[in-house]
Amino acid sequence: MLTYSQLARLERAARDSSVLNAYVDATELDGVARRSWRRTLADSIVALRKSLADAPHAERNAFDRAAARLEEAAGRLRDDLDGAPGWVAFVTADGFLHWGHSDHAPGTHLSWRQGIATAPYLRLIHGDGKVVVAVVSTREAEVFEWTGSEPARVARLDAHVHVGRANHMGDAPREGFHAGTRGTALTDAAHHALDVAREQLLRDLAAELEGRARPSGWIVISGNRAVAREAVDRLGTAARKRAIQLDGLGSDFSPADVARVAAAGRDALRASAFGARVADLIDRAVGRHRGVLGAEATLAALRTGAARDVYASPAFLARRDAEEMTRAVLESGATLYEVGDPAAARLDAECEGIAAGLRFAAGSRRRTALAPAPGA
Repeated sequence: MLTYSQLARLERAARDSSVLNAYVDATELDGVARRSWRRTLADSIVALRKSLADAPHAERNAFDRAAARLEEAAGRLRDDLDGAPGWVAFVTADGFLHWGHSDHAPGTHLSWRQGIATAPYLRLIHGDGKVVVAVVSTREAEVFEWTGSEPARVARLDAHVHVGRANHMGDAPREGFHAGTRGTALTDAAHHALDVAREQLLRDLAAELEGRARPSGWIVISGNRAVAREAVDRLGTAARKRAIQLDGLGSDFSPADVARVAAAGRDALRASAFGARVADLIDRAVGRHRGVLGAEATLAALRTGAARDVYASPAFLARRDAEEMTRAVLESGATLYEVGDPAAARLDAECEGIAAGLRFAAGSRRRTALAPAPGA
């Protein structure tokens, strides 16, 4: 994928060009449905072509040439994209500006416009984060990584239990010798061995999950409920804030089940994390400390280089003027986060759908009267 700086250079170079922007989602897990992105792509191209029915002949011709290039390149791809969640292309009548697999599911979207559509790509650069899923039982743990496509199993950990019958001085027991009254000593030893093995399994699992999720991945633990809760508790403080225990995976789980639980856990963790961040940002902005609220103030902060983190709702990013904001994000080197509810609902209700944390304090005030969105 492109980096921020590469995307910024490409955006500047393509501002005066007519570009077919293609974001294609290919995250279906079913073997037959995995190729459904081809039909979605074809239908989207047909719809765009119809929308240009009244456009000048030169523009329609340019679109047809760009679309033909896109369809030819798509025809050479495997149905499963070699496991990638999707792909992105920016293509003109004369050739490709960019083409490549995405690290996260982009959501299928095609547009024919002047310049590249940067808002969807900025969301991809940050992405939803990798999800590390552990399915645990009392004796083992299977670990998967998921980024929107089919989950990949990356580790299997076993609890190694060592329980042996006590011998007498290393030889066969004498007549009348036994391991304990009614087997109590042997039973206690077995329980102790199981406890030791389980504790070691949980320690090994914690190290595995923390290593794979670092620095910003999410951790979802499912399977045996009691063991899963213990596994969350064994994580370090930072990892525990990005972890959740969820029911839903038994012993006969499928890859689709792992993906479903991973997505549910990621969404719950993101909602909680971004809800807290946005609430804190609004409080800081109200107190005139390192935060601004609303489109005008955020854009001004970006243009002066003061903005560090920008939080936007899906409704804001769908607006026609969102590209101006994302262009400013690229130019300033800030990071854009698209947030869901409850953070998105609060941004829409109180901040025109967007707010920014600042690198340094600014004298901003919370706006009490919000202007309508341009084009609304």
